[in-house]
Amino acid sequence: MRSLYLRIYVTVVAALSLFALVSGWLVQSHIDEQRVRVEGAVRSRAEAWGELIQHVMPPADRPDEEQVAALRDWSQRLRMPMALDDAQGRRLGASESFLRRDFDRPLMANRLQSVRFDDGRVLWLPRPGTLRPPAGARPGEAPPPA
Repeated sequence: MRSLYLRIYVTVVAALSLFALVSGWLVQSHIDEQRVRVEGAVRSRAEAWGELIQHVMPPADRPDEEQVAALRDWSQRLRMPMALDDAQGRRLGASESFLRRDFDRPLMANRLQSVRFDDGRVLWLPRPGTLRPPAGARPGEAPPPA
């Protein structure tokens, strides 16, 4: 009689364990699929922003100061940190918010996404999730000065 209880117990535990493993695998595969889909959408959105900004920016043959002024203006309008490199990879300028967040540090490079313009210039934008407000900040509250 005792062995019957033990067999039932082991069967129930095994069935629950198998259910947990299969459910975990299904959830993980769904999360991975969604992550790939969202990353693709974010990449295409950043490319679209880059294309739009490319069309409103002064051409590459204009003075650097004019290009940087336009970049800073659009950065402020879109409330998005941005930086612009020329075709040779030299930094032309960056917005104040880009500099304030220290995106130029080597450790921050993986938080940036590049958008290449047709003329060879490169626009740098932060990846989504890197602009989270500081812990304890209230919605609508201005960030503390850096």
